[in-house]
Amino acid sequence: MNIPWPRHHRATLPTILALLLALVVAAPGTSRAAADSGDTGAIGDPAACPCTLWPSTIGPTFGPDPDTAATELGVKFQADRAGYILGVRFWKDVANTGTHTGTLWSEAGVQLATATFISESESGWQQVNFAQPVAVTAGTTYVASYHAPNGRYSNDQNGLTAARVRGPLTAPASEAVGGNGVYVYGSGFPNSTWNDSNYWVEPVFGTTDTRGPAPKVLDFFPKGDREVPVDTVFTITFDREVQPGTIHWGVYRGETDNYRGTTTYDPTTGVSTFVLDYALERAKSYTVDVVGVKTLDGALLSEVRWSVTTVGSESRL
Repeated sequence: MNIPWPRHHRATLPTILALLLALVVAAPGTSRAAADSGDTGAIGDPAACPCTLWPSTIGPTFGPDPDTAATELGVKFQADRAGYILGVRFWKDVANTGTHTGTLWSEAGVQLATATFISESESGWQQVNFAQPVAVTAGTTYVASYHAPNGRYSNDQNGLTAARVRGPLTAPASEAVGGNGVYVYGSGFPNSTWNDSNYWVEPVFGTTDTRGPAPKVLDFFPKGDREVPVDTVFTITFDREVQPGTIHWGVYRGETDNYRGTTTYDPTTGVSTFVLDYALERAKSYTVDVVGVKTLDGALLSEVRWSVTTVGSESRL
């Protein structure tokens, strides 16, 4: 049998040790991150909808698969009630490059919707919403997938040996549905399986086909302040969960002097943090804005903008 190398290769001692550690820390079907967070995926795990199979606080246990071939990667899932699939999410490693697309399929392989991811962050959960939500039937199996044109996708083997249940969504145990997670080399309907692998792709489920209210800003820091430290850390707090990849910070003086930095987001607190790559200048005024922020169902936050002035004395640094 000609088995693709990335899914069937000789295990090195470090690989064996890593797998043994994973088995000790997390039971089959549960990532180490999930075990550490207390999120086991058991029935009753709370999830307010719009909702997903995994919360935004957890991700893959291991690094990206070494495979560099273009691959479509998916998960079979069911909802326990009628509703709508709003879009698709996947966990992105920095090595997973190129243009990604998300697709919803029927169990028989009929394409129901597809869309291209835009404005992705370097890593973490990425989301794309379909132009129109797709109605789904309770108890029916569907497949949510994404296309990784250059491979290097997340792959936790045995991650779907047991069922994953969160709120109304279930990713059935692999044995119960003839294999779960699924993949196909190239593009098209993913219908091959390997070692019950969790490729960290999931549907976004809603109980309505209309968008909810736009997110609101509860607080931001620093705001309207003078004598702000040149190495200040900026934060903003939202009233509901938003898509991490849609949070775009800007700190600038003039039209072109935009300061780079690192954006993080904690969905449990609703706080996004922006840490500058290098310090601001002293005794200068800066404009801060946050744009593009969307909820899981795609409701857009209006631009948030404020000004700060940095400290002008060395003693206040």
